[in-house]
Amino acid sequence: MPFFTIIIPTLNEAEYLPGLLDDLSRQSWRDFTVIVVDGRSDDQTVARAEAFQDRLDLIVLPSAQRHVSVQRNLGAEQAQSEWLLFLDADTRLPHYFMHGLSYQLLKQPNTDVFTSWAVPDSKSAFNAAITKLVNLTVELYQSIGHKVIGKAVTFGACLGCRKKVFKKLKFDPKKRVSEDADFVSRAMDMSYSYRVFRDPQYVLSLRRLRREGTLAVTGKVALLQLQHLQGGDFDNRSFGYDMNGGQYYSQPRTPVTVQVHQFLSKASDRQLERARHVLRLISEVAEWPKIEEKEGK
Repeated sequence: MPFFTIIIPTLNEAEYLPGLLDDLSRQSWRDFTVIVVDGRSDDQTVARAEAFQDRLDLIVLPSAQRHVSVQRNLGAEQAQSEWLLFLDADTRLPHYFMHGLSYQLLKQPNTDVFTSWAVPDSKSAFNAAITKLVNLTVELYQSIGHKVIGKAVTFGACLGCRKKVFKKLKFDPKKRVSEDADFVSRAMDMSYSYRVFRDPQYVLSLRRLRREGTLAVTGKVALLQLQHLQGGDFDNRSFGYDMNGGQYYSQPRTPVTVQVHQFLSKASDRQLERARHVLRLISEVAEWPKIEEKEGK
């Protein structure tokens, strides 16, 4: 039985998936199996995945439904290992990543759900700032956010859990976005231990940022997080992140100002300093589109 099962949901990822599979084939520690769950891709995703079957313990599963939660659930249900690791197809990994994860889990055996810090996929100062903001936001929510507002933040680009936790929870196919944060929030509701490892670090793809533009994506993500704080369940509306529209939330929400007050009243000095650091980064990131616009003129 392998230590990990790695589940990769795909849909038309022929360009990016080979990079991740190549990274996995070059890992210094190989006690894992890979399940690619494809949602009826129109390109060569399946063929590209199958080409790695001589280099990896890998199977490709078809999914009749194109939905990341459905595809993750399908792959996880086939897993035989104690630990599951969900990766996005455009995630990249250093050669020591899987060894580092196994070390962290053996070092902290009470872990049930986990993610890790990321580094950007390009070396610009702006991308470094964005990724640092992602890391600190995830860590801040992990340390106090769930206790205060009952919410967690994580990114499905790299998310792991015990198989027994997955069996209890599974990803919710009703969620149009933030299904990963919903999974972690429900795990913490059930008193499962959630950890954010600072090492090893995976490579976070910022391709959406490059394709749609800095201002558009940061605006969508900001709106998404605002609604997440306000208690939205994302069953019917994506708030622009996938541009599909939908209905407004019907559930009652606590005003953001009240939640900020709750956060500040319960935060420790160290947590407050983290929050201030996150806010400073948000301010810096918000200025980048203006700087880019000026430089482009």
